[in-house]
Amino acid sequence: IGCAAAFAGTLAMVFLTAGTSAVAVLGVMALLGIPNGFNPISEQSTLAMTVPREHIGVASGLLRTGGYIGAMVASSLIGLTFGSTAADDRSLHALSHVLVVLAALLITIALVRAYVHARRPKPQEMYS
Repeated sequence: IGCAAAFAGTLAMVFLTAGTSAVAVLGVMALLGIPNGFNPISEQSTLAMTVPREHIGVASGLLRTGGYIGAMVASSLIGLTFGSTAADDRSLHALSHVLVVLAALLITIALVRAYVHARRPKPQEMYS
């Protein structure tokens, strides 16, 4: 759900302009906020289910570190697309095109991972 909302939100950003109504901008912002609600829940649930208890502290630290690195990359991307000029339609669209590609990549990774996981034999099937 989070990756799909990120893709839809970034795709909607492509159509925003300086003349877009505030309601439409708020709608896009709300759509982009959905991943912030869903993704951390699934990340922490996956972490709790898959990491051995004795490694949970290190795994949690690595999860947060990954989040911080992502925030730094996002800040750099915003700086590269907007540069030292005022925000305009061209720079917003450049940013949204990059984000659409990244969101599509995340969806692809999630689907491939789910496909591989579904095809993996279950432990009881391996011994029968």
